[in-house]
Parts: sequence; C-alpha cells; structure tokens
Amino acid sequence: MNSSVDKKKELGLWLKLLLTKHGLRQNKLAAELGVTCQYVSQICVGKTSLPLNHFDRIHKLLLSQGASDDDLKKLSYLYVDSRVSLPDSMQISNDDYYHLLQELKGYVEKERVINACLETAVGTRNYDDAMQAILNTISTYAARQYCYIYRYEPAAVRLMYSWHAPDVPPVKGFELIDLPTPTLWDKTLEAHELINIYDPGETQLVPRDIAELFRRNNFRAVLGTGLWADGRLYGFIILASLKQIRRFSELEERVVLSAARVIQLLTERQTAAERQERAQAETDALLHGMPFPAFRFGETGELVSLNTAGEQLLGSSAAELCGRDVTDLFGVAPDSPFPVTLNLNGKSCSLSAVRQGEHTFYFCVPAMA
Repeated sequence: MNSSVDKKKELGLWLKLLLTKHGLRQNKLAAELGVTCQYVSQICVGKTSLPLNHFDRIHKLLLSQGASDDDLKKLSYLYVDSRVSLPDSMQISNDDYYHLLQELKGYVEKERVINACLETAVGTRNYDDAMQAILNTISTYAARQYCYIYRYEPAAVRLMYSWHAPDVPPVKGFELIDLPTPTLWDKTLEAHELINIYDPGETQLVPRDIAELFRRNNFRAVLGTGLWADGRLYGFIILASLKQIRRFSELEERVVLSAARVIQLLTERQTAAERQERAQAETDALLHGMPFPAFRFGETGELVSLNTAGEQLLGSSAAELCGRDVTDLFGVAPDSPFPVTLNLNGKSCSLSAVRQGEHTFYFCVPAMA
C-alpha cells in the first residue's frame, strides 16, 4: 500500500465484503452507529477515516453475526494500518496489529479510571499525585516512549518524573536524564537555561539539555507545553523517536487532550481557590472593622469567623467559638424568621441574618426599646 488513501480503500473494501458476507446492509450499520448511510458508504470506499469508537462497534457487531477470528484480525490489521505511521523498515505481523488494536481500545476504559484518580488528586490539591497520574496516563498508551514532566518555579526548572518502557534499548545521550520511575530529578536548571523549541506551529518551553537530546536523536515533542497551577508552571514533554514508536494519531490526541484537561482543571481550581481566599480575606477584614458584633457561618452552619465585638458579646475567644453552630451559640434555628431579639450575657440585642453565597452573616445590634 503506497498511501494512506490506498490503506483506507483496502479497509473499506474488506469491511464491505464482511458486511455482505454476513448479510448486513449499509443502512443497518448506519442505524447501529447512529450515522447516515452516506457516511457508511464513504467509509466503504475509503473517503472517510473510521473513528475508533465506530470501529469498535463494527467489530462487536460482526462478532455477534458470527464473523471468524481470522476475518476480524484482518479487519483489525487493515484498520490499524490505515491510522498508524510506521517506518517502511518496520515489519509487524497481522497478530501484532490485532494486539495493538486491543491496547488502543483498552485505553478508552483506562482513561476513565485515570481521570477519576486525577479528580481525586486535584480535589485534595495534591498536585504531585496529579502529576504522577498524568504520567501514568501517558505511559499506558505506547510501548516505546520517553516521557518527562517538569515544574517551573520562579528561579528554576525541576524535572519531576521521567518514564520509559523497560523494553526500550538505551539511546545515546539519555544517560543524563534516563531515570527509573517515579523519581524526582536532583538536577535543577536555572531559568536562563530554558530555550524555545519550535514544534508544529507552536513555540515550546523546554529545558536546554532535553532540547539538545531532541535535536541529536531526531525526536519529536508530542507534547511540550504547560500551564500555571499552584503558583507553579507544570510542563509535559513526551519525546518519541520516529524510528522506535508505534504511533496512533487518534490516541496521541487523546493523551494530549487528557493532560491538557488536567492542567486546565488544576489551573481553574487553583484560580478559583485563590479568588475565594481573597474574597474571604476581604470579607473578614470588613467583618472585623464593624463596630457591632458580627459573625460569619460556613455552608454547613459552623461559625467560621467573628470580630472582637462578637467575642466580647459571647464572652469567649474565637478559638473557642469557631466550629459551633448558630443554635448552639444563640439558641435559634437557622431557618428562624429574623431579626430575633435575644438576651446575651444580660444584654438585649437584635440578631439579623444575611445569606451571601455559601456563607451566612449574623449581626447583633442593641435591641430597640
């Protein structure tokens, strides 16, 4: 096969043959996939690429119709051959293609599990765990990869993790940074040692020694970008030799998007947390500046902060009072009609409540005579 177009045509012809062999019309396949008949027709003549999820459903449909294992293996071979970029010298058997396809399909399920782990790591603001989870995401999808995750801080860059498959033979120039995984790299690069690499339309920020390896070994940076999170810039570099890697373009895109989503999530949550912290600090400053007793309660009804006048009114320090609920402190239910008149420490006062976002503010002022 001389081109990707020829590969798509051969895949389409074999698919059409199998559909006919097992009595499956193109309109039935279109209904199974939730697409138009024209779309299926274009696949069968090699004019449209077949997405992984559609191929998976076609594979299962043919299996349910009694398609032989050899027929399905050939279909898998043709599908992978239409999507993968391999050097001409690399010879892979039909069975190898079939197993590669199974790995490719299995990634979809792995991605869901890994993303759930990432959500947990990010939710607890344990960014190192999140980085490790991303590394695991990357390392599940290819048999021959070099992956690096680095963290940029104001004065330096630190390589946090590196990974490569155990079956990858040593590559000249990798002695310096080819480390077991997971590991923290003990070398720190000064900020001025960073250089920009131009890679498919994007300027990438990559440590100098890794960039040198990139050039010397004819590597391609699949992903070499980063975003701010937790006050730091987390970056990803996946280096892959075109002579060694079995590359799936669709899967590669999934990995890039998955890592980008996580970094975006880290950034958004950090930004939101910082914004919330600033808002709470401003609110507490306002609270402490009030001349009358003022109290801020959290979402679950516990006292979060109060001013000095509030401490004097209740006769205890903030350390002793915070964490108690409104009923415990004032003897009124949170859903009581406010304002209510209270007698606190012999003083008659009017308690008012104002709800703002996740917090409720209570204010005590002397009761009207």
